[in-house]
Amino acid sequence: MPCKGKPVHPQRKTKKSEGLEMALGEEDEQDTYVNLSDLNLQRQEKGAKSKAAKNTKIRLMLILMAFLIFLFLVQVVFISILFTFYKNMAEEQSHLKEIGENMAKEQSRLRETKKNITEGQSRLKETDKNITEGQSCLKETGENMAKGHSRLRETDENIIQEQSRLKESVTSELKKSRDLNNEVAGSLFNKIQRNFGVVGKLLEEVRKMNSSAQPLCDKSWKHYGLSCYYKSTKEVPMNSAKEDCEKNKAHLVIINGEDEMNFLQGFVDNQYWWIGLRMVNGAWEWIDGTSYEMTPKFWGKRQPNNSSIVDFPGGQECVQFSNKYGWDDRQCAIKYKYICEKEIL
Repeated sequence: MPCKGKPVHPQRKTKKSEGLEMALGEEDEQDTYVNLSDLNLQRQEKGAKSKAAKNTKIRLMLILMAFLIFLFLVQVVFISILFTFYKNMAEEQSHLKEIGENMAKEQSRLRETKKNITEGQSRLKETDKNITEGQSCLKETGENMAKGHSRLRETDENIIQEQSRLKESVTSELKKSRDLNNEVAGSLFNKIQRNFGVVGKLLEEVRKMNSSAQPLCDKSWKHYGLSCYYKSTKEVPMNSAKEDCEKNKAHLVIINGEDEMNFLQGFVDNQYWWIGLRMVNGAWEWIDGTSYEMTPKFWGKRQPNNSSIVDFPGGQECVQFSNKYGWDDRQCAIKYKYICEKEIL
């Protein structure tokens, strides 16, 4: 406890002393402010240096860590490459081992093959020897065959010459026989036709004596021998002419002899007329089956010639005749008049 006594009163200051104190106080305050600013600047500089050092340390640590990571990755890649290399080496060694085993087997097979080749060469030598002997035999046989072939050629030439002579002789005899047959057949058909004409005349005389008897031929038909003949007024192709005659129970005219041909030349005018002669499978045939070879022929000059007309298709396979030119082969599609024949009996 303080002692109780009189209170101590501070001394009073004068105005001059107060002014001096105030001036000194202001100077001290200014010095203090200056020192504080320098201190702060020093502190800031130290802080900046410390921060820069700290950042530099961090950067170095990051760089070191990145470098260590890079080294680690390089090491991993290198180890992986080494692992792959050793693995491939192991597989290659295994493959080489298999190749070595296969080569050993192949060498064994080659030795066997070489042995077989040697044996085959030995057999080939024996075969070659046999072939040489066979060639010698074949050569002798070939010479004998050549000699035989020469003799056969001479014999063949003689046979060919003989065949040629025989063919000419047979052809000549056949031609003579054919000409004789045609001559005899033509003469026979002419005689038959004359007899038919006589019989036809007798029938006509009998009909005339018997006034009640029917005529031998229909109206528009002409009687000759044992047949009735009709001449058309229209021109049609060969097939149409054939059909028209068949509709009247007749057929295109068949010329069996010289007398009948003479009758027809007087029966028609000087135009072209279809007759019942046509070509079938390359041979001339009468449409009623009468033999063409056995009947007389009345072809015109240089006929048949099978010369085509441009406006009509096909070859000349049908026959027409005229008073002036005789028989002539023409294309069947051409339109001519026609003559029908109908037998009385």
